[in-house]
Amino acid sequence: MGVEHVDAFGMSIPVRKKGRHHLAFSQGSTLAPASAKTYLSHAFKDHLEDVKDAMARLASAVPEAELGKACYPLYEHFRPAWKGWGQSAELDIDGICQLAHGGAWKEYAP
Repeated sequence: MGVEHVDAFGMSIPVRKKGRHHLAFSQGSTLAPASAKTYLSHAFKDHLEDVKDAMARLASAVPEAELGKACYPLYEHFRPAWKGWGQSAELDIDGICQLAHGGAWKEYAP
């Protein structure tokens, strides 16, 4: 199977299709989904499912053709303020959900 590319965050991300999923591809191999899940579980702790639900709602609200170029400006809007690499910060889950309602995301996307 060859490497495909998915547009996200204003970049072309290399992926490899496995079944019905696309896995991130870097330095000649796919990245293990379990590694990503472990990282996210550690970062979001008991809030991981809430974060996933909010992000899925927002992604579903944005037309697929616009999602690749809209995701980074949206991220810039809801990302937590941080004071340095690796520092804890609060993610506004309700704010992410609010962007999904009534086309509110359009205000922050190109």
